Amino acid sequence: MEKIGVPNCPKTKGYVVTIVENKAIDLYRRRKRRQALELDDDACGIQVVYEGENTLTACILKLPARYREAILLRYVQGYSVKEMASILGLSFAAASKLDQRAKARLKDLYEKEGKL
Repeated sequence: MEKIGVPNCPKTKGYVVTIVENKAIDLYRRRKRRQALELDDDACGIQVVYEGENTLTACILKLPARYREAILLRYVQGYSVKEMASILGLSFAAASKLDQRAKARLKDLYEKEGKL
């Protein structure tokens, strides 16, 4: 608000239009990144569809539920760590650590599966 000197100035209108355009683009990209789904009270967690012989998918399915949910929220659904923390009801630091541990566990599982 400090940048706005005179409210009825053409520069002010251009500044506000630029802000609104950028926010609209941000919202569009965020909605485009995630599929909009209707909320279902009976649904619990994230559904995983296992199709074919895919080692990575098999390893994700072997993860504990909490790690699996973190991986799917972060890398399949495209949420940021901050958004993931909000969804899971965690602090940012806890969500970041959960993401780190889930990736490490997935890496270990994948390396073991690759050697079999």
